[in-house]
Amino acid sequence: MKKILLHIPNTITSLNLLCGALGLAFVFRGRMDVAFWLLITASVFDFLDGFAARLLNAYSPVGKELDSLADAISFGLLPAFMLYAVYLPAAPRLWLTFLPLIVAVFTAIRLAKFNVDDRQAESFL
Repeated sequence: MKKILLHIPNTITSLNLLCGALGLAFVFRGRMDVAFWLLITASVFDFLDGFAARLLNAYSPVGKELDSLADAISFGLLPAFMLYAVYLPAAPRLWLTFLPLIVAVFTAIRLAKFNVDDRQAESFL
């Protein structure tokens, strides 16, 4: 039973990742409303995975990496493509259409720094 409990945080993180990936699919289909709610749902799962990990004392290197990958998709790529989809028709210059993608780049950089910061090994506060 204890081994099963240790998988709960990673399962919740996987739901975060799933929401981000589905959100991207809905952006591509022009359903920004659904993508928005999937982004909100991903943020709830992101909170809950950390809460579950602390509650169950279920920390692992795989969980840390999985969390960063899920966050990169849900809070880097998804918002960037949402901005891109909204901004694309109104962009006065072609190169400006790529500006929202900077969100994804800086999100990935921040998450990489978080992963190597030992001061935040068990808590982000």
